[in-house]
Amino acid sequence: MQETTLDKIKQISINLFNEKSYEGTSLKDIFNLIGISAPSFYYYYSSKKDLYIELIKDAEELHRKAFMEVLEKSKAKSSKQQLEALIKQYWVFKAENPDVANFLARNALFPPFEFREEIWAMLKEQYIKYHEFVQEIVTNGMETNEINQEVSVDYIVKMFFQMLIGSYINVSAPTKDSLEDKVNFSLQVLFDGIGA
Repeated sequence: MQETTLDKIKQISINLFNEKSYEGTSLKDIFNLIGISAPSFYYYYSSKKDLYIELIKDAEELHRKAFMEVLEKSKAKSSKQQLEALIKQYWVFKAENPDVANFLARNALFPPFEFREEIWAMLKEQYIKYHEFVQEIVTNGMETNEINQEVSVDYIVKMFFQMLIGSYINVSAPTKDSLEDKVNFSLQVLFDGIGA
C-alpha cells in the first residue's frame, strides 16, 4: 500500500517532534522533509498544534488498542498472569512502536508549554481508564487470595504504574542485562511487593 501525503506528514512530524521538540520543529522543517507546499499541509491541518494534538490522539489510540487486546486475551488467566501480560505488552509496544512510545512518554513528562494542560487532560483521561482496569485485576486477585489482602488496592495499583515508569528508565539505560532480564526483574519486584 502506497504511503499517502497524510501518512508522510504524520510520520515525519512525529520523528521531528521526538528529535527537536514541538517548539524546535517548524512547519517549514516538515514541509521541506516531506517535499510539500504549505497549501498541501493546510489541506489536512489548520496549524502545527492541530497536527500535534492529532498525533497524540493517534498514539494514545494505538496504545489503548494494544492494552485492550492484551486484557481481552488474558481475561481467563490469573491476576498475576494478567498483570504480567500487561507489563510485557508495554515493552512489546515500545519495541514495535518506538516513535509512538517515545512521543507518548515525552508528552506525559514534557508537553509543549503553551498547551500542556490540554495534553495532560487528554492523557489523564486515558490513564484513569488504565488504572480502573488494573484495579479490577488487583481486586479479583485479592478475592482469590492471589494478591496480598493486607495492602490496599489503590496502593498496589499505584505501585504497578510506578514500577512501569521506573522500569521504562531502567530498560532504556545501557547495561549488561538483556531486556528480558530487566523485565523479569521488574516483575519479580512487583510480585514480591504485592505478595503474588
